[in-house]
Amino acid sequence: MPLFTLRLRALLILLLLLGAAPAWTQPTWQWASKGLAGSSASESYATALATDAAGNTVVTGNFYGTLTLGATTLVSAGNADIFVARLDAAGQWTQAARAGGAGNDFPHGLLVEASGAVAVVGEFAGTASFGGLALTSAGGADAFVARLGTGGQWTQAVRAGGAGADAAYGAAPGGPSDLLIAGNFEGSAGFGSLPLSSAGGSDVFVARLTPGGTWSQAARAGGGSSDYCYGLAVDAGGNAFVAGYFLNTADFGATILTSAGGPDAFVARLNPSLQWTQAVRAGGADNDFGMALRLDAAGNVVLAGYFNGSAAFGATALTSAGGPDVFVARLSPTLQWTQAVRAGGTNNDVALALAVDAAGTATVAGVFRGSTAFGATSLASAGGNDVFVARLNPAGQWMQAVQGGGSEEDYAYALTTNGSEATVSGYFMGNATRFGSTTLPGSGPSIQVAYVAHLTGLVTAARAAAPAEVFTLAPNPAATQVRLSWPEATAAPRPVLVLDNLGREVRRQLLPARATSVALDVQALAPGLYFVRCGAATGKLVVE
Repeated sequence: MPLFTLRLRALLILLLLLGAAPAWTQPTWQWASKGLAGSSASESYATALATDAAGNTVVTGNFYGTLTLGATTLVSAGNADIFVARLDAAGQWTQAARAGGAGNDFPHGLLVEASGAVAVVGEFAGTASFGGLALTSAGGADAFVARLGTGGQWTQAVRAGGAGADAAYGAAPGGPSDLLIAGNFEGSAGFGSLPLSSAGGSDVFVARLTPGGTWSQAARAGGGSSDYCYGLAVDAGGNAFVAGYFLNTADFGATILTSAGGPDAFVARLNPSLQWTQAVRAGGADNDFGMALRLDAAGNVVLAGYFNGSAAFGATALTSAGGPDVFVARLSPTLQWTQAVRAGGTNNDVALALAVDAAGTATVAGVFRGSTAFGATSLASAGGNDVFVARLNPAGQWMQAVQGGGSEEDYAYALTTNGSEATVSGYFMGNATRFGSTTLPGSGPSIQVAYVAHLTGLVTAARAAAPAEVFTLAPNPAATQVRLSWPEATAAPRPVLVLDNLGREVRRQLLPARATSVALDVQALAPGLYFVRCGAATGKLVVE
């Protein structure tokens, strides 16, 4: 055997023994596209995107003046107007539509429905037209939901709100045909015949919209300060999860959260009847923001955002390297913090978008300034804020990170992934920006230009099979007490949770370290079906 081969084998064995992290290849930018402005006074930026069943990218944003997307030129009716457009797999614009009026109109969220229709949510002021459909706000900005058919024609537009500032930020399937919408409102707001009143400042809302455009349910949460919702996801059972940030105290049904100082991040859950069932917070004495939320295939929650100083995510504490840092945190389906990971440098590092695949691999996008690090991968901006896209495996290891941008400001607001590929959108400023080998000419200093860029070569980390965990409950049914028996002693204490049939925690005890059983007191519980969870195992319990 050649000598160099022996040395190489010895080196590989040494690296394995030392637990060296694998060297993942870096992703590459495949293409990038932008809108063409009609004049130096025209601006645009992209705020949300999704992928349709044919693999096309659907993107929404807003623009001033004129905007040319492929063969279609859009002209705004006044201030900021809405655009929705499609690009094919090669990044070519194939369709574009506008909506809006003389006021400022902003889209914040986008959903491609099973039918192929596109649901867009956001806010508008004054009167806004969606094709032949016109909406008029009740005062200030109102929330809107509008649908665009596969042919690029507006088919529905619905508003909600009141005299204050109201906006919708997220849309998700709410059943076979309904939509769930989440956002923020001020003062008194009407969702059709359903009124909501804030506790003061801005409050969170989650509402249900029927296919015919009728608001059928609405729920609020918040406190006397400003509370904002930016993330929405729905699990297979119809439970809704929302995320954002709150200040001081905020109520989510019977759960009251108190911030540690400054804004804190929150994640909360509602059952299919839009009743709040759980809420948890994370953060520290500085400003901490939850900006994007997704669920994996097992129903675990993944939250991305940014934090300052020191922030606690359950028992895990993170400390920034200076200025705001990126965080990605995970929670169990019952909202127990299970993981939190940071990334960043001494300047501003902010996560604004998130995607999660079936294996639990998280991809985040946002902005950074100067030098930053995602695990072993270091990035350096070309000047000002630059775009990043980074990949995190389920074990909490940063696998990949890539940069895009030019000498001025570059932002990423939205992200979607498909296997080893990702698409990101936002805006850039300046004379040019660069995504890999693609250079996009800009419209000059301080002029915003919408872009969509596509990555390939992302690594997908397969989820390792967890060992099966089992326990027994006896007696079952039980009236006063039930004993949980574990097959072998545990090295550390383990929490034992008793959940009702809505997934709400009603009891919590500890399985002590080096113990194989624990007695659970259930005599104060109402008769019915409950679930007992310990570690990765869950069992059914009937209380008589």
